[in-house]
Amino acid sequence: LLDGAHVGAGTRISSSIVGANVRIGDRCRVEGRVVLGQDVNVGAGNTLLAGMRVFPGVTLPEGAIAF
Repeated sequence: LLDGAHVGAGTRISSSIVGANVRIGDRCRVEGRVVLGQDVNVGAGNTLLAGMRVFPGVTLPEGAIAF
């Protein structure tokens, strides 16, 4: 986790890079070499797995990616 990152309640992060000023909502999973660029916003209930990349400044709405 880089400076300014905020992680919501019940969120699990492992083996991933979370950029500066990233906001991750509640009940998310970020696992398996995921990279979140600077200023990314991940809404609650998203699941990011298996090397996914999210470019800087992107916003993922609540529940946008779930498996």
